[in-house]
Parts: sequence; structure tokens; C-alpha cells
Amino acid sequence: MTNKALAPIGIALVALFGLTACEDTTSGEVTSNDDDSTEEVEETEETQEAEEVEEENEQLAEEDEEAEEEAEEVEEEVETSSERPTFGDTYTYSDGLAVTISEPEAFTPGEYAFGGEEFEQHVMFDVTIENNSGEDYDPSMAYVTASSGGAEGDSVFDSDSGLGGTSTTTVTDGQSTTWQEGFGVNDPADINVEFTDLDFELMRESVLFVSE
Repeated sequence: MTNKALAPIGIALVALFGLTACEDTTSGEVTSNDDDSTEEVEETEETQEAEEVEEENEQLAEEDEEAEEEAEEVEEEVETSSERPTFGDTYTYSDGLAVTISEPEAFTPGEYAFGGEEFEQHVMFDVTIENNSGEDYDPSMAYVTASSGGAEGDSVFDSDSGLGGTSTTTVTDGQSTTWQEGFGVNDPADINVEFTDLDFELMRESVLFVSE
């Protein structure tokens, strides 16, 4: 062939090689962009996972702290409940019913008093019930006993001294009632008074008030 005949073929080949080179370059750039996008997505997912793990750890730490505080509160309640109340203290049940026994005072039974005759010394004290249980309370279910100097005390009923037994009127929620109890005792300086709720369905424990 002559040089004139080969010229068009050479031009065509140059054009073909040029298009191929362009396609390779374009293809390479697209592939590079895909890799960058994938890496960014992976980094974002890893960051989110790390943040979620951190939040979970913080939540677990808060729950542990709350559990420790609750355990400390329970421990304090146990320690408090194990200490016996003394006269003048108020013992409050978990349902909100509160009982107070005042300091016993010496008294002399009247002519028509009944009970405690075998004792030479007698004491009387106030029993106060404050009802914050959310329910009505029947004070006639209260039973009070006393011991002194190693012996059980004997209840004294004396209208002249206001010793007529427990209150009988229902105490509504938010209200209170007070009555007097009297006992013949061996030693007025050594007295224990026990309060018992005879409504056993409510499962209230007996409370022992002691001398200081």
C-alpha cells in the first residue's frame, strides 16, 4: 500500500486507542469514588456503634448506682428497725400507721380502781395512734401489755384516772386518737411496754418500747 492509503488506518487506530484510554481513566475515577463512599459509611456505622455501646455502659453504670443506693436504704431501714423505740419515740409501720408511747408516770389508783392490787407501785402513760395508712383503723384491735422488774405488769382500770381501756371509735385516714393505759409494776424505772395489733390479716409486727 501507499502511504496515502495507510494514513486513514493510522488515524483510526490513534482515535481508537485514545477512546480506550479515556474509558480506562473514567472507570478508574468511578472506582476510587465508590471506595471512599464505602469507607465513609463504615466509619459512620462504627462511630454509631461506639456511641451506642457508650450509652449502654453509662445506663448500666446509672442502674448499678441506683441499685447501690437502694441497697443502702434497705440496710439503713433494717438497722433502724432493729433498734427498739424508747418512751416518747414514734414507731411507724410500713403502711403509715404510727404508734407513740409516752414516758410512764407514777399515779395512785382511786378507791374504785380495778387491777394491779398486788403491786405497790403504779404507772400510767399515753398511747397515741396516728393513722396515715390510707384506710380506716379500728383502735379496739390494739393490745398493750407491760413488764417491769422481771414480772408481768397488771392492767389497772380506773375511771377517776381516765383509765377506761383503749379507744373504740374508728380512726379515719389522716386522723389520730389517744388514750391512757395504767399498770401495777415492780420497778417504775425499768418498764417495757409492748404494742400489738390484733388484726392479724394486716400482719403488723408487735413493737416493744423500752426505758432508756
